[in-house]
Amino acid sequence: MNKKITLVGKLILFVLLITTISCSSDDDEIREEIVEELSGENSIISFEIAAGVLKVNADINEAGNSINQRLLPDTDLTSLDTKVVISENASISPNPETINDYTKPVTFTVTAENGNTKEYIVTFGIMDENYAAQCDVNDASKWFGGDDRESPDNPLIEPRNVGTGQTIRLVKDLYPTSFGVYFRGGFRFSSIGRLYKEDVELKLNIRNADGSILASTTTLVEGSFEGGWVDFDLSSLNLLLKNNTDYYFTWYLIDGESLAVTTGSTGNTEQIIDGIHNGPGYSGQSRKKDGTSLEDWDTWFEHSWYFNFRIEGKQ
Repeated sequence: MNKKITLVGKLILFVLLITTISCSSDDDEIREEIVEELSGENSIISFEIAAGVLKVNADINEAGNSINQRLLPDTDLTSLDTKVVISENASISPNPETINDYTKPVTFTVTAENGNTKEYIVTFGIMDENYAAQCDVNDASKWFGGDDRESPDNPLIEPRNVGTGQTIRLVKDLYPTSFGVYFRGGFRFSSIGRLYKEDVELKLNIRNADGSILASTTTLVEGSFEGGWVDFDLSSLNLLLKNNTDYYFTWYLIDGESLAVTTGSTGNTEQIIDGIHNGPGYSGQSRKKDGTSLEDWDTWFEHSWYFNFRIEGKQ
């Protein structure tokens, strides 16, 4: 009897031992599974600069581990605020929030979670190089302004206001100081051919790639105007237009439908891609009866011509 109990006891102990070994092995596997490799990511993802009312994302060159940006004239390089985004779980030294003086290049070190480091040299400068470009080749003109004609059989000829636009894509960042457009002649009543001979006001909207308005300005055209260049002063807008980015410059006659006077926007029907001609033109049309406005992006559509313009500023 005692011998039988002893055998049973030994059997129970053996089962418990096997179970303990099995559980220990499972625990080791669990511990191995929850060990995570530390991240080696150590990049600066974005470097935003705030200088007065201007906020701009600096250009990051990952290949050269450098960050460069030229800023508007009169920017105080000793008093810049920045907002820096780095890789998750990484750290940066020195703390960008403690650095405001960028009169000389500043070196930042980004340390990954696993200890790997990467240095970025940040260099800011002032836009002090003059820039001017002009697109003046033309072989056609498009309706611009209001319409005083009446033609019941043609729904396109009725009270309306027609605007013009042009894509601007720059090779280098630009602080624009003026933008000019070209018109075939003075403003006149189309149906009778008589010149208006009164001052009119034009509005320019500078739009982002999604059509939203970035900035706006107006200019007065005197009644004696007989055609040629009309310029908008952009210096007070304090804009910084980024390179390789599409901006849509759209302009129209204020109260054009009510005034019912028109001229022609000149352009080039030949598609030439170069440093100046690098994006399509635009045309827009609004009608009071439809409740539409040339302020709204959905009243504009791409045009096959390149419209004449000139632009000046600092780079």
